[in-house]
Amino acid sequence: MVINSTTARGDIFKEFYNEIKTNFPSIKVTNAFVEDITQIPQIVVHSPTLPRKRETFNIINYNRDGVIEIEIYHKSVKDLTILLDELENLLITSPNISVQNLRIGESTIGSIDLLGKRVHVILLPIGFTFRR
Repeated sequence: MVINSTTARGDIFKEFYNEIKTNFPSIKVTNAFVEDITQIPQIVVHSPTLPRKRETFNIINYNRDGVIEIEIYHKSVKDLTILLDELENLLITSPNISVQNLRIGESTIGSIDLLGKRVHVILLPIGFTFRR
């Protein structure tokens, strides 16, 4: 997929979303959390942010650093960490992600109550550079 500078946020979102959905067909992949215990495990891909910095724009180059956040929900911490490792490996090795300099961060594992069941969650912020 070619990322166009005029539709960069949507194009970058589609790349990450499609790559995750294609490689995890048995997991619910969405852009907003679905509050349904039957939809767990679940991966939520948020729209990326591409803050503008004046010095990164000129007639020749279009360079922007951005962040896309991905939330992972699972019923057990063990399964959550396994899915987290698989997702990180996919994103780092994927030839279908065309942004550069992926920097994968990690939050701490938290938990929520969903219809009387404990669900574990982790936020995965992914920094990147978008160049055109």
